[in-house]
Amino acid sequence: MPPRFQTPRTALAWATLDEWLACAWTIERRRHSRLSNVQAALHIRALPVSVVYQSACRTTLTGCDRLLRCGGTRFCQPPRGRRRDAPQTALIVAIANRLSQLDRAEDHASISPGHNGWNSPHTQTAKPRCPHRHAQAMPAYCHRCGREMCVECITYGVREYAQVCGLCADEVMSNSQPPD
Repeated sequence: MPPRFQTPRTALAWATLDEWLACAWTIERRRHSRLSNVQAALHIRALPVSVVYQSACRTTLTGCDRLLRCGGTRFCQPPRGRRRDAPQTALIVAIANRLSQLDRAEDHASISPGHNGWNSPHTQTAKPRCPHRHAQAMPAYCHRCGREMCVECITYGVREYAQVCGLCADEVMSNSQPPD
């Protein structure tokens, strides 16, 4: 069971980000007074960043983000120029980071195990070699004649004619030299 936190100067207790958000809306719905403004400020300061990183609910995270960015006047971040030391800034950054972590985990879960060249079963076999005995990691094609060559053969010695095979590079070089 996660530890329970209590917002100072209130009877509100919470353990998760979802409960913290419910308590924040309870404070926000209260009549405006000096006490409710202090309670809102203390409620923001009472939220540890670790609770944000424990949350896995995307709707709760976006709800907290909306409340802290553009919610009620008690919970909204201060205007530009005064945000550096505001407690909302650290929470907004943590929420954005957690949402990115969830997106990244969802993206990794949707990728099949053999999607890249490092762990696919095709990379376990011996790689074919080009006529010049270069390991052919990825075939490349000459932009001039269309021959299939390895990347090393295309770029070896003819860096000014990138993506041109050796035969075409020799031809281009002989045609570009001025006649004697």
